[in-house]
Amino acid sequence: MKMVENLLRRFSVLDRKLAAADELVLILDFDGTLSPLVEMPSAAVMPEGTRETLQALAVLDGITLVILSGRALEDLKSRAGVGGVIYGGCHGLEIEGEGICFRHPDLSSFEAVVDEIAETLSVSTEKMPGLIIENKRYALSVHYRKVDGEREEEALAAISQVAGRYPCRARISRESRTFEILPPIDWDKGKASLWILEALAKRASRSLVLCMGDELTDEDAFAALKGMAVTVMVNPLPSVKTCADFRLDNTDEVAEVLGRILHCVSGRSRKARLEVREESSSHKEKRLRNE
Repeated sequence: MKMVENLLRRFSVLDRKLAAADELVLILDFDGTLSPLVEMPSAAVMPEGTRETLQALAVLDGITLVILSGRALEDLKSRAGVGGVIYGGCHGLEIEGEGICFRHPDLSSFEAVVDEIAETLSVSTEKMPGLIIENKRYALSVHYRKVDGEREEEALAAISQVAGRYPCRARISRESRTFEILPPIDWDKGKASLWILEALAKRASRSLVLCMGDELTDEDAFAALKGMAVTVMVNPLPSVKTCADFRLDNTDEVAEVLGRILHCVSGRSRKARLEVREESSSHKEKRLRNE
């Protein structure tokens, strides 16, 4: 079985890539990557230190931040609260920020379906305590992490039965214990990531792309970006099955990597400014001597 190395132990690899790149694009998941997973989705909070690091990165030249999540777009923007970022909600079905605005053309017809599925689920699972139905306008997340373990399979069967009555895509994330009900559209985080990079024209050889996420939906991005990005799965198990190049144990380690990146790129930015000043001063002195 392939063992996935922890990026912190191989940070020198990333450091060399950062040194060789003219630009950096960070594509980051939210829950379980920037924000610790919690029982109630509405209680998710990104640590202030992580937010400060992201904001410091966002204002640097040559760095583009993308936060790509399964959350609804407005909810994601509100919870992250970082300016100068490209936000992708509902797994990239809606993208907004830094001059980019995208909404998948096939979304409108599914909004009413989502409402109907949510209502049907509420009725059919009302005697199953612990289920949390999160209506994200264009998708549903049914969280079953608070369901009694003995009734977990029963809950999944009930959700699957309801979802099967409608035109939709269904995905189960065992890591976050979430049943996702998505529009029947051939679109995912991988396609969204490629669309964003294309829109930014950041597929040049001198651009470094770093993508981090913690669950099944992020694997779509890891696979799509294979060979053109450094990909990182947030999971404590070295034996985790993933397309990612590296892994990190948890959100604390994600924050540490972001902090190291900030230190690297801001240090080089200061060095570059000093070199420009020195060069400008040298030219000025030479001109004065010639005069």
